[in-house]
Amino acid sequence: MTGPRTARPGLVGLEHEALLDVPRLPRVYVPRTQLWQRLDEATDNPLTLLVGPMGSGKTLGVSGWVRLGRTPLDPDDRDDAVWLHAEQDLGPDDLGRVLDRADGRRTPPLVIVDDAHLLPAATLRYVDSRLDAQPETMRLLLVSRWDLPVTRLGPELLGHLTVLRGEILRLTEPESAVLVAEHSRSDSAEVARIIMARTEGWCGATVLAARAVGNSSDRLAAARQFETQDLVATDRVASEVFAALQPRERHLLLTVAGNDVVTVETAAHLSHDAGAGQVLSGLETTGLLVTHLGASPHQRDEDEIEIAGSRDRYRIHPLMAEVVRRRILAGGIEVDRAKSAVLRAVRLDIARGEARPAFRRLIALNLPEHAAALVASDGHSLLMHGDHAALRGFARRFPQTVDAHPGVWFCLALERWFNSDIEGAITWLDRLLRDLPNEARSGGEFEAQIACVRMMRGRLGLESLDAAVDDAEGVVSGEVGLGPPRLALLHLLHELGLNQTWLGRLDAAEESLTDAVRLSQAWNMPVHAITAMSHLALVFFLQGKESQSLRLATTALEEVEQGVPWRPVLAEHRALLVGQLARFSALPFPQTIEDLPHTTEQVHPSDLSVKFWTRMRDARLALMDGAVMAAERIISEPVETPHPPPYLRAVLYVERGFLTALAGDHHGLLGLATSLDDLGWPGEGELLRGLAADLGGDQRTAAQHFADAAAHVRLVQPPCRALALVCEAQLRDALGEHAAALDLLRTAVVVTEVRGNAVPFLGWTRQGTSMHVLLEGLQKESADPWVDQLVEATRGLPGMSEVLGPWTATVEERQVVPDTAVRPALSPRERDVLRGLARGATYADIAAALYLSENTVKTHVSSLYGKLGVRRRSDALAVARTLDLL
Repeated sequence: MTGPRTARPGLVGLEHEALLDVPRLPRVYVPRTQLWQRLDEATDNPLTLLVGPMGSGKTLGVSGWVRLGRTPLDPDDRDDAVWLHAEQDLGPDDLGRVLDRADGRRTPPLVIVDDAHLLPAATLRYVDSRLDAQPETMRLLLVSRWDLPVTRLGPELLGHLTVLRGEILRLTEPESAVLVAEHSRSDSAEVARIIMARTEGWCGATVLAARAVGNSSDRLAAARQFETQDLVATDRVASEVFAALQPRERHLLLTVAGNDVVTVETAAHLSHDAGAGQVLSGLETTGLLVTHLGASPHQRDEDEIEIAGSRDRYRIHPLMAEVVRRRILAGGIEVDRAKSAVLRAVRLDIARGEARPAFRRLIALNLPEHAAALVASDGHSLLMHGDHAALRGFARRFPQTVDAHPGVWFCLALERWFNSDIEGAITWLDRLLRDLPNEARSGGEFEAQIACVRMMRGRLGLESLDAAVDDAEGVVSGEVGLGPPRLALLHLLHELGLNQTWLGRLDAAEESLTDAVRLSQAWNMPVHAITAMSHLALVFFLQGKESQSLRLATTALEEVEQGVPWRPVLAEHRALLVGQLARFSALPFPQTIEDLPHTTEQVHPSDLSVKFWTRMRDARLALMDGAVMAAERIISEPVETPHPPPYLRAVLYVERGFLTALAGDHHGLLGLATSLDDLGWPGEGELLRGLAADLGGDQRTAAQHFADAAAHVRLVQPPCRALALVCEAQLRDALGEHAAALDLLRTAVVVTEVRGNAVPFLGWTRQGTSMHVLLEGLQKESADPWVDQLVEATRGLPGMSEVLGPWTATVEERQVVPDTAVRPALSPRERDVLRGLARGATYADIAAALYLSENTVKTHVSSLYGKLGVRRRSDALAVARTLDLL
């Protein structure tokens, strides 16, 4: 291998070397010795940035250094530099795995990322973080058109970062002379002088100008024309180069427009030219029009066609790509021929179900009418495969075409809706209602779209959601068998299912969402399937199928991790939320918040069910943390618009009722029970009356209320029937009716076993027998594994009132503390002393437990009283419980 310090400018013949992914050099190549020397020095550092404009020769300069000029830093360095392309959507995890492939060497492997300006922001943040924390573990060269947002000053001072730019990328006079002579096919020193003076060492401009001169019969005269013309805008020169190409070459470049990287198979598919590989290879010899990237086993062009053969990839130079784009806009016979060839390829793509590459090809060839037709028929495929930016670009670039094609409006509305831009989505939704011709509203695609529009508006409170769902159910029953377009049917089923969930039509929601999952999987739309699964998991939870809901939510999350076209963060949060809700009641009980999966906390503004149950989740997390007052505040926050349907208001009242019971608020419980009666849920009202009677010490009346509740409750979530059965069992046993108590408990076990819901057995009454005593009695008569698990889970566990009582403010205590009271800051030791006071411990007990003297404890108590603004223990505890200081 030739070292950079001994190589001289000149033409170098290359052998075909097996260097993974490093672009192949053209047939003739000028070694860039100045650049190579600086790269040798710079890549000793953890991070090197090579920054230069388009056409400055970065890619070929670095690839020549890797293949011909690199000086190894270490005897173990086998010159196997890893070359990556940023168009792979290189994520932080992907880059990290490559950087970590040390293979036992003393120095990290050199990793080169070309077109690094295309890297995602998350990957650049990862590079920044790793450079700060572990610079010795990386050798990274980023090749970019512009500066990248990485921290500069500190790493540069430490010698961890080197930035190469400007003059280092300019060709020297000897290098320029060799290039001019090769591409102009002229040995004239005057021609070389003129071109070098005008291009000032810019590689791309030098090659283009030389090729343009070489196409003239009088090369010197052509060069002198350049001497008096502006070459800053090199597109004119590139256009002349393009015009001088063979018709077959121009046709191929026109047909692959829009593909920065193209495989031989894709080029043949689009150009309808079986010899596309030879054409690309011929263009590649110039080193500017086309660059050969080799065959990568781990990168796939997103538009790659599954045809057996070579996997060689070629990159179209950005200068030439821009010339081709302008030529397409100008039109002409050659452009029309290219469009015909691409339309043929697009028809084959669509027949194979490959809407995404077809859409991009139509846009690149300036065929908006055909693109609009594709969006109208297959827009949901584009959305579900993450082509949101392309759809937005289509709407901005071709507004007149969009105005003339109502079939694309719904897809554009969904793109905005999926990205939580409600205002933007409403613009398109209202347009469908306002401007769609009346004759198009009945039957087929538009009827399904209008049904979706009305439900989406109903979720925002803009019209009756009940009426919209009724109409949509009629459309589905008449349309599913006929098979309307995918865009309308899939979203109709999905939208219908989640609105049926909100309205409490859970069986119908299960059917709609199951159909949505089935069709999404059949039509290869994994993101849509995951989204529908997450909604269906919530339906299962609300139906009391906690185990089934957890399995489905877990499946949805696993499919996200297996790889999808784009990460559905809203569905991910929904699945994680269902997992949290299901695990609250499962055994073993979660001991801390850390035992539950963490959610993304991203909720769509119109996802009413998820917003409601996220609030319920937050209240249950607060209760798990012992903060009954905080849980009450969360549940009492203003509800969403539109107003929750009756069954969800009943859920709110029942949840609030159990929190109110823990606070000992007898009158509050009766008020909530009356609200449930007025709402049409008398069985749930009886459940809360039973808790109120239990608070008052009337065991027999409480037991009767619980019996009435068990016979008439309708809510499945929370598990009201099981709660009523267990509470009655506790009280019957306390009244001496042991056999009846065991029968009730046995029924509760049967009701909860299939659900795996153990919450009813936590002990919710104050006057009943302890839960673990009852369960141990049942265990002696039953060999049920579920009973064994319940016994193990409740052994030694006091009832909920005993667990939370010392930390919960009573009604009377809350009246002591004004609403304007400020929560004081307590020291850790003051909190320890406060907890001891809440448990009723004496100063001596607290001192012994904390290894303090009694005088020190008294000092902390005095400080506590001062911060809380009280003079005695009972007032201090009242303030502390009300302000959630315990």
